[in-house]
Amino acid sequence: MIRLIRFRCSSHVLVRLGLGALLLALLSSPLPVRGMEVPVVEVTGSRLADQLADLPSQGYVITSADMASRGFQNLQEALDSLPGVSGLVNGAGMAQSKGISIRGMTTETLLLVDGVPFMTSSYGAGAVLGAPFDLRSIPISSVERVEVVKGASSALYGSHGAAGVINVITVKGASGPGGPFQARFTAGSGGYGMGSFSAAAASSSMWARVSYSREEEGEREIRLRGNGLRDFSKDYRSNHYGLSAGSASGRGWEFSSQWGDYSSRWTYDGADNHQDNSYSRVALTVPLGGMKLKGYYGESAKKVFDSSGRSDYRDRNMGLSLEGRGRLWGNGAAYGLEVRRDDSDYLNVDNPWGNNDPYDLKRDGIIAYGETTVPLGDLTADLGLRYERWHVEEGEDQSELAPKVSLYREDSTGRLWYLSAGRFFVMPSFFQIYMPMRSFGEPNYSLRPEKGWSYEGGVKGKDRSWSLGVFYTDVEDKIKYWSDPVTWMGKYVNLDEYRAYGVEGMFRVNLSGEMYYQQGISWTYGEELSGGTWSRSGDPRWDVTGSLNWARGSWGAGVTGRFYGDRAIANNSRGYSDEDLFLVDAFMSYTSKDVTFRLGASNLFDRRYVLDRNGYLTPERRLYISLDARF
Repeated sequence: MIRLIRFRCSSHVLVRLGLGALLLALLSSPLPVRGMEVPVVEVTGSRLADQLADLPSQGYVITSADMASRGFQNLQEALDSLPGVSGLVNGAGMAQSKGISIRGMTTETLLLVDGVPFMTSSYGAGAVLGAPFDLRSIPISSVERVEVVKGASSALYGSHGAAGVINVITVKGASGPGGPFQARFTAGSGGYGMGSFSAAAASSSMWARVSYSREEEGEREIRLRGNGLRDFSKDYRSNHYGLSAGSASGRGWEFSSQWGDYSSRWTYDGADNHQDNSYSRVALTVPLGGMKLKGYYGESAKKVFDSSGRSDYRDRNMGLSLEGRGRLWGNGAAYGLEVRRDDSDYLNVDNPWGNNDPYDLKRDGIIAYGETTVPLGDLTADLGLRYERWHVEEGEDQSELAPKVSLYREDSTGRLWYLSAGRFFVMPSFFQIYMPMRSFGEPNYSLRPEKGWSYEGGVKGKDRSWSLGVFYTDVEDKIKYWSDPVTWMGKYVNLDEYRAYGVEGMFRVNLSGEMYYQQGISWTYGEELSGGTWSRSGDPRWDVTGSLNWARGSWGAGVTGRFYGDRAIANNSRGYSDEDLFLVDAFMSYTSKDVTFRLGASNLFDRRYVLDRNGYLTPERRLYISLDARF
């Protein structure tokens, strides 16, 4: 059944959007907004580079045009199309939050929104419980592009940048991709519906933009239980709002804010459960004497209603940074200072087995970092260094020094060859340290950060239409939940070691002026050492994605196939099949002036696979029709 989406807004939200609309009206002018200069955004993975394609690492860009032309319905689907990036397993168990893993690592992946970390501290460990962010808090309609850089990034961005960094750049400026006014509506099977709207205006001195989107989803099967029962997601609802503004020059001040809420209901052993989430992000950047002063605040909250009563989680991060560029011994250099606070609180009530212990914890950090580029004959060296000092409440204070060195050279044919090595660290979450479920767990106040090194080498083609690289990552003190097999009492502990190595690449071939084929491939072998024994991770070793796209005049079409091979479901006591996965998505579109109609299907052949030992399933087939309008 295809459901038409319904829009509902609370009074305080209407007030905020009304203020945004008033700002737009005040800014409206006869100036041609399509020619406005948009704010400058740094390239992810370097504070000095101009293009991500020229970085000495595996990096990928997905633009809003790419996401629209390939029919992606959310950010997780878009990221899942990249080699070595998996969006197979949704996090947070039955609530199905949308996360990803890079090179087999979940907790060790850093999410930035417009260059600012947006991470929670209420996560556990593993693919399901260890996701430090939820991509549902970033509606795809607000995204201008996504930049993904693999390998150690702690020298640039701090904690969590072990597997890589994802930087989501939101739409800015008065024009944006498509026009100052945009609307999108999608209706699909399974009660799916999505609608979004944005409006922008500009004057000679500044621009402003407001946006709203809503998404709904009906009942779907999400889990096959070992006892033969099946669990269902009953429904999902979300609302997302945005308000941003900045100077017309693109190099002055800039303000951005996004906030929203989303809720989900599901069954567990026939009983109804639900979870309510909310989030907000605010950032302000102003020029200061040739440098940039940036202040930011982010908050994520959720209320979980299940058999353990009601559990309230709230995570906040706030900071102030000062960044600049200059010369160091005649070479380009970037540097900065930052102060940051992370805090988290938890409360459990109405628990029939006794309420879990509450906590309200924080940590304060002071950070200094720098990066420079040094010519070495035919080679170029990128040198980065970051120092962080953290005071941790109810835990051990930490100080980390994270260097990164990259060597690269462009040969006479235009190919870029590179080698890089970087140190990384991952701070433990407050939930991991405190472990409030006292009926079966205990705290570990001496829990150490994960640390290690990442090494990469590779080559990129002359026009950067293809790349091939190898990597090796070694993680010391990997954090995992351990429990006694008899008493079930457990806590989060540091493993002896975790390592992952492999190869990945991507190429694009223009088959004609109307058709191109893009292929991504990744082979990753991950394993962990605990108690003197090595065991492989449960992630698929092979991740192969191919996409064929065609466009002629007003018509377009595409098909994408995703293959995940050589799986091994860890601790598979229920005997689920770990067969190879093959999923196919397809779409066709027609554009008339500024309106695009699209008809598509995800999981076209409705193939259902068990993903892990908990019995979670790949999403069932979804048929959808959408309309995009730009005016």
